[in-house]
Amino acid sequence: MRADRGGTLALAFVTVAALAGGRAATAAPARATAAPAARAVREDDLLRFEWVADPRISPDGSRIAFTRVSVDTVTDNYRTSLWIIDADGAAPAPRPLTAGPRDAQPRWSPDGKAIAFVRGAEGKPGQLYVLSMEGGEAVQLTRLAGGAGSPAWSPDGGTIAFTSSTRPALDADTAKAALETTAVPGDVGARAMLNSIGSSKTKRGSKSTESTLHALEKPIR
Repeated sequence: MRADRGGTLALAFVTVAALAGGRAATAAPARATAAPAARAVREDDLLRFEWVADPRISPDGSRIAFTRVSVDTVTDNYRTSLWIIDADGAAPAPRPLTAGPRDAQPRWSPDGKAIAFVRGAEGKPGQLYVLSMEGGEAVQLTRLAGGAGSPAWSPDGGTIAFTSSTRPALDADTAKAALETTAVPGDVGARAMLNSIGSSKTKRGSKSTESTLHALEKPIR
């Protein structure tokens, strides 16, 4: 009896399985698809990578600004732009802040209302810009022959320090290189004053580079 019962149960199981398979086959006819053949990583695969660099958390901890990096195979160069995402992960995806292609080094203002960053141009050194988080286009703050980089806000948000190879006391083109009257977010028509506050030399191999630390005085708010 037990053997018959076991055989009956086994037969019932096979029948149910066959019926289920038949329904599945009726609902959606199976098509034989070959799995893609595995291959080794090629050199050109690396050119399709995109990655995050220099993430910066906003002062209130709610947002993260970062540099998105990709490879431009046409110009054989990197493309960089600024993006932002909510720190709690609630947003489905990060959002672009700038279109690039040479925007980097985002730095939040102490009140979180603006981001200073460096924007480069074709064949020219990067310059310092400020982007208001309330909207609008980024405003250029420097026009230095030696470019500007590594911005850092003062605690009160009134000054931005940065490095540059421009030396106002020695360079002949200081009048052209110094800051012009610039509309700064929150203070239209204000003049940002350039002051040199130090210098340093960096040696790489046989080349020596001198950088000067500058400060943009008020009003940068």
